[in-house]
Amino acid sequence: MKVSGDSFDLRNLHLVMVGDSVTRYQYLSLAWYARYGEWYEPGKSLGGSLDIFRHHTFNIPFLPNGTWWNAYYWFTNQFLQPYEHCDCYKVGPKLSQMCENRYYWDPARNLSLSYMQAYGHSGGINGHVTAEDAFLNATQMANMNDNSTNVTPFAWSWERWDKLITLHVAKLRPKPKIAILNAGIWENWFSDDTRNSFNLAQALNGANITGIWKTTTFRNDTLPGRHRWTINRDSDPIMVSH
Repeated sequence: MKVSGDSFDLRNLHLVMVGDSVTRYQYLSLAWYARYGEWYEPGKSLGGSLDIFRHHTFNIPFLPNGTWWNAYYWFTNQFLQPYEHCDCYKVGPKLSQMCENRYYWDPARNLSLSYMQAYGHSGGINGHVTAEDAFLNATQMANMNDNSTNVTPFAWSWERWDKLITLHVAKLRPKPKIAILNAGIWENWFSDDTRNSFNLAQALNGANITGIWKTTTFRNDTLPGRHRWTINRDSDPIMVSH
């Protein structure tokens, strides 16, 4: 990666990001820059009301094949063609009914960017595309569902983040050299048992991947109807120590 002033040339970089929707938007921002050579600007880059940082703006009824979530997956994948393979799938509110894994590969720049959806340990990290196939075909969106409630069986699913690193991320080709991870506001095991953070650190070290734990800024208020984890159960201090 070559930096010059306020711009930089993304080359020879292999990065994976694991986390919730905030991490997704950070991935999309970086992938947009890689694709177009400028940062995405809401209200300007696309024009109109569509905004890749606001998924509900893609509730477009005329799109075939499913819900507005799938419209969002489809459009954001198309914006990043011919470089992104999107293993994106959602047919219901349960985490077992969805996955979002994005693989951006630009061989001319030797650049790979990946995002894998994880809501702490609130549900499994799921996927249909194997590590060996992730960067092979970036011209089609994978697993665009129809309007049924049928769930395409996942090829892999793990609750433990260290398993994701060892059994999937480390097998990607090209293999990521840097992993940025964040549990967000979601329930996670890292604060309950330090063996979980130790295992994750060991998995990263064993794969020769530099791990960066992205901390979470917690709001002071409580949203109505939603349980939010208190600072006493925040995993960030534990994870940073590893």
